[in-house]
Amino acid sequence: MTLRSNYEEELRNLDVELVKMGNRVEKAIKRAKEAFLNGDVKLAKEVVDKDTKINANEREIEALCFHLMLREAPVATDLRVITTDLKVVTDLERIGDQVADLCELLSEGRHYTKADLLVPLFNTTQVMIHNVLYAYVGRDLDAAKVAAKMDDQVDTYYYDVKDKLIKALKENTIDVDEAIDLLMTAKHLERAGDHATNIYEWLEFMTNGKLEDVQ
Repeated sequence: MTLRSNYEEELRNLDVELVKMGNRVEKAIKRAKEAFLNGDVKLAKEVVDKDTKINANEREIEALCFHLMLREAPVATDLRVITTDLKVVTDLERIGDQVADLCELLSEGRHYTKADLLVPLFNTTQVMIHNVLYAYVGRDLDAAKVAAKMDDQVDTYYYDVKDKLIKALKENTIDVDEAIDLLMTAKHLERAGDHATNIYEWLEFMTNGKLEDVQ
């Protein structure tokens, strides 16, 4: 194998590691939804504990990126790929943080009577993250743009949850503490959607050198 072939193999390995990290984030969201719907405190704590693995993934990928930059002195195009991967891994880690933070609420032993309000938000966020990540590693800007537009639906669901919680408070059909926790959970998911949108923006930068609205 030539030096260039070995280098390209290492670049491809970056994408493999990003997908592994993304899959771990997706699984965390899925398990967080299950924990909320079932009032499963143990599962919520497991999601929180496993966030350390997502953080470890971030450090491992960062190390690989810096190794490539320092050892290979990449040309401009490759350097843009590597630096963009560094940004994407940060967004994935922050999504993991949002999921861990929302599970911290449930891990305190609370049970939510209206957790089902969050199901569309959980589902849409998970699909959005999956689609935008696979579009990123496939360098498919059009697919990434379609996935990023799902953030509009995430925002719509967030405001829908907010409106329904306000209505429930006015009608005295929900406890104030539960309403606050569910709104905070919805906000964590909404922020996760913003970070998923960033991944599309980074692909736009990698492809065209444009960077417009990273949040």
